[in-house]
Amino acid sequence: MRQDKKIVVLLSLLFFIQVLYAQRWNAGINYDLFSTHISTFASGVLAPDNQKAGYYIDHLQISPRLAFCLGGNLRMDHPRYFWNFRLAYTTVPLGFMYHYRYPLGEGTSESFYSRLAYNQMEFALSLAYYLRAGGKFRPFFEWGAGEAFPLSFRETVSYDKTFVRLWPERNILGNVMNISDPFPFISFAYGYRSNHISIYLRYMFRNGSYQVFHSVLWLGMSIFTNDGIFVFRDRFRK
Repeated sequence: MRQDKKIVVLLSLLFFIQVLYAQRWNAGINYDLFSTHISTFASGVLAPDNQKAGYYIDHLQISPRLAFCLGGNLRMDHPRYFWNFRLAYTTVPLGFMYHYRYPLGEGTSESFYSRLAYNQMEFALSLAYYLRAGGKFRPFFEWGAGEAFPLSFRETVSYDKTFVRLWPERNILGNVMNISDPFPFISFAYGYRSNHISIYLRYMFRNGSYQVFHSVLWLGMSIFTNDGIFVFRDRFRK
């Protein structure tokens, strides 16, 4: 069994054990609005489509981009921690942008830009711990794992940042990054939660053996119930 599968199985086992001891279940929605895509290329040379010539790319690529992640949440609350199951739809309609160069010789090169847009479904299971017991806004740290299922992917290549001059029907980064296939991920989050709202930074990265380490930093918020849609406390604690 792969390592990521073991993590999901372990989290699921702990999750169902805790069902019997949950104080209450709450439901809600999350809305992540802003993302920063961060990728690390192990090699500074790209050789897509088995081309003999390669492109030069900086090892670290960072692209802040407006994006949307809308999901449904089911939370199992305890006094000092909570479990969270999330099913979400993510879209980056304008795509995140990375820059690379094609060598022309004698120390000169020509710049190219790829804009990668995608839509995907995600499901994740996570465990959050409150760093402070009381207060209206309690800080928490969250750790989880899940799976992403890309629905569509499109790469647009241009000679300039404005994407006025396009190079049609080219796939430079798509094949190298391999983000159009399903992949497991691990996530960490830090935020503040009140009775009905939480605000957080969530960092998720693709887990496994890939040529490119790819991750996304999200800024988002959740709105949820507080009184409990299911209450197990009275049933199991007499």
